[in-house]
Amino acid sequence: MRGTRAPKAVRRTTAPAAGHADGVAGVELGGLTRRDSFVALALAAVVLVAGFVRLVPGVVGAFHDDAVYAITAKALAQGGGYHLINLPGAPPQTKYPILYPAALALLWRSASTLEARLLAMQVATLVAAALALAAAYLYVVRFRYVERVPALAAGVLCASAPNVLYYASAVLSEMPFALLVVASLWTTEAYVRVGPTTPRRALGAGIVAALPFLCRSAGIVVPVAALVIAARARRSLLWMLAGVALVTLPWILWMVRGVGGLAAEPIVGYQQDYLGHWSTGYFGYGAQSRLVLAATIFGTNVLKACTAIGEIAFEGMTRSLYAYSERAWVLTTALGAAAWLAIAVRARRLELLPFTLLAYLALICSWPWPPDRFLIPILFFLAAAIFALVARAAKRILPSRFRSLAVAVALTAVVPLNVQTLAEYASVSTRAHFPYFMLPDTPVAWASYRDAFAWLDAHAAADDVLAADFDSMTALYTGHPTIRPFVPRPSSLYYGGDAPPLGSPSDLVSALATYRVRYLFVSPMPAFPEEDAFYELVGRVQAEHPGLLRPMYRGSDPRFVVFEIGPADTTADRPR
Repeated sequence: MRGTRAPKAVRRTTAPAAGHADGVAGVELGGLTRRDSFVALALAAVVLVAGFVRLVPGVVGAFHDDAVYAITAKALAQGGGYHLINLPGAPPQTKYPILYPAALALLWRSASTLEARLLAMQVATLVAAALALAAAYLYVVRFRYVERVPALAAGVLCASAPNVLYYASAVLSEMPFALLVVASLWTTEAYVRVGPTTPRRALGAGIVAALPFLCRSAGIVVPVAALVIAARARRSLLWMLAGVALVTLPWILWMVRGVGGLAAEPIVGYQQDYLGHWSTGYFGYGAQSRLVLAATIFGTNVLKACTAIGEIAFEGMTRSLYAYSERAWVLTTALGAAAWLAIAVRARRLELLPFTLLAYLALICSWPWPPDRFLIPILFFLAAAIFALVARAAKRILPSRFRSLAVAVALTAVVPLNVQTLAEYASVSTRAHFPYFMLPDTPVAWASYRDAFAWLDAHAAADDVLAADFDSMTALYTGHPTIRPFVPRPSSLYYGGDAPPLGSPSDLVSALATYRVRYLFVSPMPAFPEEDAFYELVGRVQAEHPGLLRPMYRGSDPRFVVFEIGPADTTADRPR
């Protein structure tokens, strides 16, 4: 039977060409040893320890998305369905896939206090990060994409990178997504390379291949790539496609409910409508040609996808380099470009890992947002490609006994700088009890947010709607529906567009009136470009509409202000 024949990649017995096992496209299967298991466990342990250093217990919302995940988990745990209970009217959550919030909902029900629930979510995400890094190491060794020494070096580097550990210790989906990506890749490799093609295996391979899409929308490329590779290997696709459809179609049908929401009602639609981000007016504000702007966004993102590898994985080194020269970005860009070039060269053979990575790159660079955070789930593979290049160069110029030493020297040159930077993050975060995404110029204390939330909770009526720049955080800690009274325009925030980055004063006034907002809470947003733009926008509204924003609370840190909205400007009906 055709379905039981092993593909050519399995029947092949000749050794790969020199250097193939060093890159990101080796084709021979390699056996895992007890030492590999020990290395994987050690990497997982390092991530757990370093992640706890980075973790700030019980503080969620400093990234915005983290509080959204926690709130939707709360909605699921309390029987409210998959809805955004942080927004007026609790509309359906059609933007972020359900798998991660569903897992968090179990943790919500496992504890009795908000702080304990949030800490459980943080720890669970950290465990997912540890498992993802361990599994990624075993995957590239098992399927001969990278040799053991470069793979270990990549794991140690990622485990020491402060930015990676931020995502590992926050309630964010990057690390669960990374774990699901490795599971998908491994399952697809096994289906394509090993054993007979049975309907049960094909169905299971399709189901696992599609799971990343239920964690992050960008994961749609993972099952697509799996199907392409399976077709190339002449594996049966019918049952595999059925497995993919079984997982993806229910979420797609649910997600379609939000299509058009951004255009119809931007404030709420921004939280629901991913497809709308490519639709009318999202990044085409101002006088610029949409075609020119789209090309600018894609080109800028490709460049950033190269630069970000060095800035994230080698953060300690790049900080030192930038201290000496503002042109350090040239080196970090070259480093990342080398990794992507190595992957692209090997993707021509249509092997699963490089093909999936390249497809993922194309997708995230098409998205009108900087790609930095999207690289976190695949950073291990990118770092492995860099160290594989180092190992390959060492093979050409050094005696055999010194080849691994070259990788070790490269690793030793960068990891201590990462550890030093991690210690800086831990120190400043411990003092402020705030999870800094980037080291701050002006620190901010979590106590300032907590005091403002306590004031709002004491003074707002049960049915009052709030507005805040950190809207999801405010809703999480006060229990009040809260809007973000602007829609960020990435064309201006990140790509040099000519439109107001958060809209006009009249847009803000309209949002406050439409949703009958009682209090507007303004606070620092560390590492967010929206921070300065929002302070400026609020200042313009105060100047153009005297008496509309009445300051009622100012914290010990004067950047924390709560304004009561004047009644004359809250006459519009709230949309239903």
